[in-house]
Amino acid sequence: MYPRAFAYVRPRSTEEAVAQLAEHGDGANVLAGGMSLVPMLKYRQRAPGVLVDIGRLTDLAGVDATGDTVEIGATTRHADVAALASGAGVTPMLAELAGRIGDVQVRNMGTVGGGLAAVEPTGDWGAALLALRGEVVAVASGGERRIAADDLFVATYTTSLRPDELLTRVLLPQGGRLGAAQAKFERRTAAGVLSCVAAVCLGDGDDVIEAGVGCIGLEGHPVRLTEVEDVLRGQPFGSELVAAAAAAVGADDFRRSVLGSLVRDALERAGAQASAGTGAKR
Repeated sequence: MYPRAFAYVRPRSTEEAVAQLAEHGDGANVLAGGMSLVPMLKYRQRAPGVLVDIGRLTDLAGVDATGDTVEIGATTRHADVAALASGAGVTPMLAELAGRIGDVQVRNMGTVGGGLAAVEPTGDWGAALLALRGEVVAVASGGERRIAADDLFVATYTTSLRPDELLTRVLLPQGGRLGAAQAKFERRTAAGVLSCVAAVCLGDGDDVIEAGVGCIGLEGHPVRLTEVEDVLRGQPFGSELVAAAAAAVGADDFRRSVLGSLVRDALERAGAQASAGTGAKR
């Protein structure tokens, strides 16, 4: 099947891209790497009148992890994040996550912003954004706004971005005694993917000040496991607490049983990083 006919524009700047979205609204789709959108165009799940290609906008690419916030440009390729494995803060977890996305072609072409905006059921970036309580920056002709992770994902393939808004940056906190880790289970089909990201922030006495656990594979979009977070918060971190938190996932079916094991693994590694200070950035 071939896509329906559409106009194609390649803006030379973010401002031009935003102007195109303001002009065409619901009739425009944004193209970055195309790993999610192109298949949807081919199967006519999307039929835009105009395709706005931002894939070559260099001002939307790059990673800045030097401060207390990791800032990732929306058109940054997964492969570029995967190359950050030697970094500090939460960047090793982000590098591991990015390095396990799809295959080489997907990692070389797919983008962080596209992965979040697509809201595919198997999109790993959403779990990280939720676990770290991150934000995205959206720009429109009237200005920009920050959207919290909890407010971004609406349903499968649907975000809270308005038709005239362009996702430009991803903001992830780091600093203090914060550790983060991903655990992932993949079957031979995409429908079998389960993944979670755990983030743990410890106080001076190793009590859990804050915790975040995001996952994909339970629902059609990334979700937070608040029942797990509630068990952790305010308690001294250790193996017994990790076991109790993982048990909160439940074992009603195969997927939850597997997810509980993933949560345990991710929490153990995130907590170890936080305790040792290896996940911190100062």
